Amino acid sequence: MKSLANLIAVFSLVTSCHAAALSKDEAQKIVDRLHPEAKATELRELYRDGKRAYEIEYLFLGEEYEAIVTADGAVLENYKDTGASGRGLPLIVSLALAQESDIYRDQSQTLEVIPVVIGNYGHFWFKGLRHGYSLYSHAAFTFSPMIKINPDDGYQVSDADHDSNLYLGLEDTEVTVEAGTQFLFDINALQIEINLLADITGGHKGALAELSFSKPQHLGSLLLIPSLTFTYSDKKVANYYFGIADDLATPFRPAFATGSLLDTEISATFIWNMMGRWYLIGDLSYKFYDEKLEDSPLLDSTYQASGFIGIGYSF
Repeated sequence: MKSLANLIAVFSLVTSCHAAALSKDEAQKIVDRLHPEAKATELRELYRDGKRAYEIEYLFLGEEYEAIVTADGAVLENYKDTGASGRGLPLIVSLALAQESDIYRDQSQTLEVIPVVIGNYGHFWFKGLRHGYSLYSHAAFTFSPMIKINPDDGYQVSDADHDSNLYLGLEDTEVTVEAGTQFLFDINALQIEINLLADITGGHKGALAELSFSKPQHLGSLLLIPSLTFTYSDKKVANYYFGIADDLATPFRPAFATGSLLDTEISATFIWNMMGRWYLIGDLSYKFYDEKLEDSPLLDSTYQASGFIGIGYSF
């Protein structure tokens, strides 16, 4: 699902947010041991190795820090919180129901069950269908090699309406995997993500670049992440999904070459810690495809709404 690509730069601050048994005064005493002049600002409950633990956010000399402590106050981790490093986060594995609106002519979309994995394991991070390794992190900057999985961004000839000739002679678009690099900046809680990717599976054989802005918001046990993403796709990517080669043109399907594309997407993702290790996750997005695609013989619309909702468990 396209909507999962936005889990762009969206989960790097996720933690389990729950009513904490550790009091704020006790949290401040722990922070005092770490830095006598620091001030505790937020306290959240999470789990480490199957046991209850706590995340304490605090300010020291104008900078944000986080400490992971046990229920009896033992410090497991203590680090500067750039938001980009993704340390101290639970690994959440979930199944979700996903749906998106039709943009292709004579194709129908069905409700799908999809896996969604988010969180961190060591330096590895997982964000929906994007996975990477934090190779270098300094202050508010993190660099990661990454991959992105596109399970079903196009059309299937077998899914066309039985009376349609639009897709005769065409081949199904396939699952593609793109690999590349991510540059992530966290500036005053605004996350700026730049992804440079190229196909490694021989599907579209093209390259793309993504620029995403997101600002995670903690609302009690709910994490809300609004995002804005711009995606540049070269002509190989664009023609793979939306173009018609000259030798495949027919009287009812004229040849069409798109050139490169610049698409825009707005989205809102939420993660709610319902209880203990259980989470409710969801996403709603609306994508504005490049206006060049209005002339594609394959498309009914250049606007697409999509979303998913699911239950997850943290490890």
